[in-house]
Amino acid sequence: MDYSCVNIVRALNGTTPETPTRERPPETDVWETSKYVRTVPQARFQDNLRKDTFYLTSWTKAGFTNQFIGYVNMVYLGTVSDRIPIIPPFAPDDHISSSAGPLPFGEIFDLDRLRRSLRKPVLEWSDVKSLPPRLSLDAPSSVEQFGCWSTRPPHEKEPFLAHNLLHHLGLDISYTRLPEYIRQDPSLAAHSHIALMPLAQKIYS
Repeated sequence: MDYSCVNIVRALNGTTPETPTRERPPETDVWETSKYVRTVPQARFQDNLRKDTFYLTSWTKAGFTNQFIGYVNMVYLGTVSDRIPIIPPFAPDDHISSSAGPLPFGEIFDLDRLRRSLRKPVLEWSDVKSLPPRLSLDAPSSVEQFGCWSTRPPHEKEPFLAHNLLHHLGLDISYTRLPEYIRQDPSLAAHSHIALMPLAQKIYS
């Protein structure tokens, strides 16, 4: 999608035409989040996703550092798979009381700067769905069923359930285990680390 335009200035009254210039909207306008959703945040996020656009989201049940690493990997995965990442908030886990509430990614990190640096859109869940206040223990008015891939290795019988985050987002998740070739070492059944490029290939398949 090309957001630039060419402005031709004609010669008037015998003056020399100016050199054609290429104009583009301010960077903050180019990557404005409203351009990549259908309307304002809705009760159901699926009603707010554009039909001509692909998206990507993920989360984990972990502390702040591992949640951050997971979101960085998701943004990279969105870049190589041509999907728009939708970043969830940081959510309290076992070692933090759920009363602390989720903390939006954009309240800590400068997402406008990230978008300009990547030259790609990056959304938050609050851009696509109407969420309860941060410190509220209530779920959204609409709880949606949602299918996801699970990256858990075969010896882990159940996926990690990020209850606090999923409650805040109003999601009822069903998981499907990813094939073993997405692992860094598929020969080891207990190997928990995945390789992002095979995962990107799976997204395309």
